[in-house]
Amino acid sequence: MSLANRFVGRSSDWSVRVRASVIAAVVVIVLTVVASSAVASGSRHQPAWVVQAAAALPRRLVGNPKPTSVAFAWHRRTVAITERFRHVVICQCVAGLVMQPPRGRVMVVSFDRRTHKPIGFSLSIR
Repeated sequence: MSLANRFVGRSSDWSVRVRASVIAAVVVIVLTVVASSAVASGSRHQPAWVVQAAAALPRRLVGNPKPTSVAFAWHRRTVAITERFRHVVICQCVAGLVMQPPRGRVMVVSFDRRTHKPIGFSLSIR
């Protein structure tokens, strides 16, 4: 076998391997894009009662501030809505004569998925 035939044989094997690697990389990229779009589309479509609850939450705070981000965490029996604010916000809830009202930058409210009623509230600085 001549040197030229050996080189051609190796070159064609190499090109086949490169093509296979490129095809595998393209398949992985396509699957990643499809999977990430499915996750993103799932997070955008919340039930109407959750969207209404998230929109109503800032009304519980002094000055009706606009959140910088809103996140939803779905659990088996509850859904938690987390809203983050740029600055410290103050709750309008009654704190009593001795205590100050809660204040913070992150508000988390949990709702019962069956009854849609709030079951937990947290306002903290994170």
